[in-house]
Amino acid sequence: MVRRTTHARGAHPLIIQKLAALFGAAGYLIVVFQWVVTAALFTPLLSMLPAPQHVTTAPAATTPPFLSDAANVAGWIFVGAVTIIMVVFTVVALIKLPGAIVNSSKKAVQAGSNKVTTALIKATHKKDTKKRRRIIQPRMVRLIKLMLLAAPLLLAYVSRFVPDAMLDGDMALFVVALFAQFALAAFIIQYAIIFLAKLDEKSMLS
Repeated sequence: MVRRTTHARGAHPLIIQKLAALFGAAGYLIVVFQWVVTAALFTPLLSMLPAPQHVTTAPAATTPPFLSDAANVAGWIFVGAVTIIMVVFTVVALIKLPGAIVNSSKKAVQAGSNKVTTALIKATHKKDTKKRRRIIQPRMVRLIKLMLLAAPLLLAYVSRFVPDAMLDGDMALFVVALFAQFALAAFIIQYAIIFLAKLDEKSMLS
């Protein structure tokens, strides 16, 4: 009985840590979707780019019928093979893409917060110690997350000035704000779990 209780106590923080990481991952994933939707609002601007000029070419030489039939068969085989490969890659991507997005987002935020922390310590002319970093860097992580949430809101408001926009200005702002609220809720739950469970410092940087 004593061994089981000890094991449960050791496993309990690990489960809580994974739960906090789950909400953090959900927040990052929603932020990425928020940015994708925001970027899509500006796709009409691509139609305003100058179209490439068509280069006139000489008429193609005629080929014998039997060569044309063989080329058609080879073409269909090639198209079929490419289609199968694309389907396989799409399935694999759909399975692994969310995890890759979350990991890349975490690494980018951690790297950015590390650089900002270093710059802030140098700007204040203070000694760069582990204790000072433990205080500053988690705050920088939270600040970067808030900036990632706020920037699409500003861009969504600006999208109302884009000609032939996909969504009405108010509707675009509502959709992007909805994503921001979901992501913010996920991050708040993540930090609430971290603070209440008194998890390690590494959790503060995720």
